[in-house]
Amino acid sequence: MLKTVRKLWPYIEVRRKRQLAALLLLMLLASVAEMFSIGAVIPFLAVMADPARAMAHPLIHRFAEFFNLMEAGELLAVIAIGFGLASLFAGLVRVLLLYSSTRLSYAIGADLSARIYLYTLNQPYIRHLKQNSSEVIAGITSKSNNVINGALVPALMIVSSLMLLVAIIGMLAYINPLITIGAMVSFGGLYVGMTLFMKRRLAVNGRHIADESVRVLRCLQEGLGGIREVILEDNQELYSGEYRKADRVMRRAQGSNVFITQFPRLAMEGMGLFMIAMFAFAMIRVNGN
Repeated sequence: MLKTVRKLWPYIEVRRKRQLAALLLLMLLASVAEMFSIGAVIPFLAVMADPARAMAHPLIHRFAEFFNLMEAGELLAVIAIGFGLASLFAGLVRVLLLYSSTRLSYAIGADLSARIYLYTLNQPYIRHLKQNSSEVIAGITSKSNNVINGALVPALMIVSSLMLLVAIIGMLAYINPLITIGAMVSFGGLYVGMTLFMKRRLAVNGRHIADESVRVLRCLQEGLGGIREVILEDNQELYSGEYRKADRVMRRAQGSNVFITQFPRLAMEGMGLFMIAMFAFAMIRVNGN
């Protein structure tokens, strides 16, 4: 994926590169907002659980003095509002980031597809005679989409996720370094294991999708382009069978990729809740907190 992005970079327009730079700033803002929203959880839970005890904490006590909050109820109201606003702001920034990155990715895809088409039209006539029209059409349409969906969109998601990861880990390490390290090792190990297991399957599926999309287009063009001969020779079942075989392989690979991309999230949600329960139990056994 990263090799594909490096190859695409020289062909991306200058204005799109400026937009990508602005998108990186938005990613940084999203990371900071996420860090503050997570940081607000701790004082909010502490004040809700035991307002009087929370008021005795040095940081919360200084916060209450700064805003002249003399009662625990006033402190709880302010922290609840602050936590809610921080969460809303972080959510809005994440939505804006998702919208901007998706829109920019497909705008770049449109630029590349138009550029490929212009380049193809400018080829010498002899070159056009030698080229397979099905492969050219697949390259301009489906394959350009595969590059965007399989390389550029995931690359932007990885950069955004890494920024969020650094911010979240930094905040959690400040709160509890030991639990943060344990969570990193556990979750990281699971993700690495799933990635290694699924990487080969994704590569195989990608080759199937690229190859079979050309066969699908060729079957359609040959069948519909020579429909008179197909009818006269009664070859409808032959062409339909060839199309069905190619289309089935392509769609099976596409469906497999959709499952593979969704499976880690679902698996990590279940394992994540289990680990949270174990970490919480361990913290209670160690220090009763």
